[in-house]
Amino acid sequence: DSNLSVYTNSPDLTPCFQNSLLAWIPCIYLWAALPCYLFYLRNHQRGYIVLTCLSRLKTAVGVLLWCVSWVDLFYSFHGLIHGSAPAPVFFVTPLVVGVTMLLATLLIQYERLRGIQSSGVLIIFWLLCVICAIIPFRSKILSTMAE
Repeated sequence: DSNLSVYTNSPDLTPCFQNSLLAWIPCIYLWAALPCYLFYLRNHQRGYIVLTCLSRLKTAVGVLLWCVSWVDLFYSFHGLIHGSAPAPVFFVTPLVVGVTMLLATLLIQYERLRGIQSSGVLIIFWLLCVICAIIPFRSKILSTMAE
């Protein structure tokens, strides 16, 4: 929508774009890298890393993000039940993001069991998540300020 993104004083991206492509970029990356990364993890046993506070914190954050995705999905169903018909992207995106967050959480624990202290694959995934979340966060701030 050029009226929303170009011909305005505060340019923004459409909610559909924000809830589809921006949310799916980190998910697509992780699912695309998964087969090669699992092959790497299976062939590189470096011992076992003890469950530390940092590992517990990473797992807790992963589970929390997984739960937030499910809450978002149930919120869309709540809107559907109460008369508003959200677009299908509001059902698909929380499902895709939720499954991907669960995968990332399981990968954190699998890496720990295989002796991998830090993962380039997961670092890039989390960086993509943060970068792709900046634009919707900005949009929510702008819409709140406008109200």
